[in-house]
Amino acid sequence: MDKKHAQILVALSEASLDRLKLMKVLFMIWFEQGLEGSAPFIFQPYLYGPYSLDVYKALDELKDKRLILQGNGSTNSKSPYFLTKEGKSAIDCTSLILEREELTKLKEIARSFSKMSFKSLLTEIYTKAPEYAINPVVKSKFLK
Repeated sequence: MDKKHAQILVALSEASLDRLKLMKVLFMIWFEQGLEGSAPFIFQPYLYGPYSLDVYKALDELKDKRLILQGNGSTNSKSPYFLTKEGKSAIDCTSLILEREELTKLKEIARSFSKMSFKSLLTEIYTKAPEYAINPVVKSKFLK
């Protein structure tokens, strides 16, 4: 298991998250740790804020390893991901890969973002990282 897989598993251990919320959780931990431009995920501004193609690849890898599932086998982007039995067992290994502070922060952000509406989530992201709000329509709705 590598750091990107560990981050996803930890986030999903706190809450089932759809792709958009999971993307924003991973972005926020990356952004708050000052990791701009470094691994495990590289984020770029996109239509609805920060985006990383690497997140999609990591999700596919975790599904292939049967550590996560999406909804009831759905591939709908709004269908939440959750840990399988094997994924829950793999959580113990994440403490060997991630620092304690990062684990704590990931869990905190995942819990918080899981409860937010789409609008609240984007407002939170755009307020903290306005440089990732490039879509003028979305920007005008969420940044004041």
